[in-house]
Amino acid sequence: MSAADLLELIAIGALWLVLIIQLSRSRHCPRDRPAFLLQAGLTVAATLNLAPVSRVIDATTGLVDLSVLVKNLAGLTVAYLASSLAAAMAASTPGATCRSRVDLLLPGGAAIGMCFLFAAAPRHPGDEDFVTESAQSAYTVWYGVLYQSAIVLAVARASLTVWKLALKRSGGRGNRSIVVTALGGTVLLAYILNRIVFILSHAAHLDVLEGPGYVFFSKSLFGIGLTLLAIGAAVPVSRPVRRYIRDSVRLHRLYRLWHTLQLAVPGVVLGAPQSRIADVANVLQVRLRLYRRVIEIRDAQSELAAFVGGSTISAAEALVGQLGLAGDSAEAAVEACWTAAGLRAKSERSVEGGGTFAFAGGAAVPDLDGDVESLLRVRAFYFSPAIQKFVGPPTPAERARPAPVVDERV
Repeated sequence: MSAADLLELIAIGALWLVLIIQLSRSRHCPRDRPAFLLQAGLTVAATLNLAPVSRVIDATTGLVDLSVLVKNLAGLTVAYLASSLAAAMAASTPGATCRSRVDLLLPGGAAIGMCFLFAAAPRHPGDEDFVTESAQSAYTVWYGVLYQSAIVLAVARASLTVWKLALKRSGGRGNRSIVVTALGGTVLLAYILNRIVFILSHAAHLDVLEGPGYVFFSKSLFGIGLTLLAIGAAVPVSRPVRRYIRDSVRLHRLYRLWHTLQLAVPGVVLGAPQSRIADVANVLQVRLRLYRRVIEIRDAQSELAAFVGGSTISAAEALVGQLGLAGDSAEAAVEACWTAAGLRAKSERSVEGGGTFAFAGGAAVPDLDGDVESLLRVRAFYFSPAIQKFVGPPTPAERARPAPVVDERV
């Protein structure tokens, strides 16, 4: 496999990955559906261009070179969808629904002409693309020129529109995606023009564009164009992907604190707890599970606060002062101290102290992210040696807790 083939495979893989990520977004946002359908068409058309896929289509249907017609018609459709969508994006006002308007006359006529020329042109079994044999038949010359010319018109119009949109939104939010997409369209346009020159040179029996060097150049143009389009499509979904990764990390970082508190206050858990392995393996609804985990930690703390008195808070503040902590770190450390003290008192079945304390970060946390960050600071101090110094060594009841219970519950 050459470097150009590898680049093409990577680009197609990236297109499929972004397509899967955007699937859930298009379901909830009607405005994203035209762009999603366009990207789906581009991904399928690029996949059909792979030689192994083409051979499978031909072998399955039993029709020689049918894959050529299929992938060319798919490419033609995608090109004009892209042109219409780009025009709609440039003309739309903020908040307006983006609608694809496809000019059916030119692509429809080109598609009909391609079908007739394909049926009339001689084909040779075993070759990857009968269009490359244009020197042996005038039909293949007209087929290739008709297809590539129609593609050139659509891609050129789409690229020009996207470049105008990029210049108009220069410096604006999301402009990087538009610029990269425009670059990808420009490179693909160069690739298509290169294919037209190749077909005409073949028809003229010229051997100028032959050999491995030209093949590498041509495939590299196609691969680079697809890669840039994949990157341009990935930029809009990069923010939700980053948030998903960040929420996943924070969800599992809070596990140990949550696990410790829910063992002491099992009534706060909403539903049957999963095993640790199942919790890690579950990659769905991460933000909802993070929200649920925060609620259960706060509910457990609220119950443990009933076992803490004012003297405990004073001792915690004194310890924090000795450690030289201030601001959010000091608040989190005090909260970790009285949480640990409340858990210890509950395990010893002490008399309730009737305490009610504000959580770190203020009485009202503005959003989930702020609450999570506050709890992560509490977690960091809760499992530090300072807590052991504050509450003392584990009680016999805590030491007697069976290890398997700790490992099997979430």
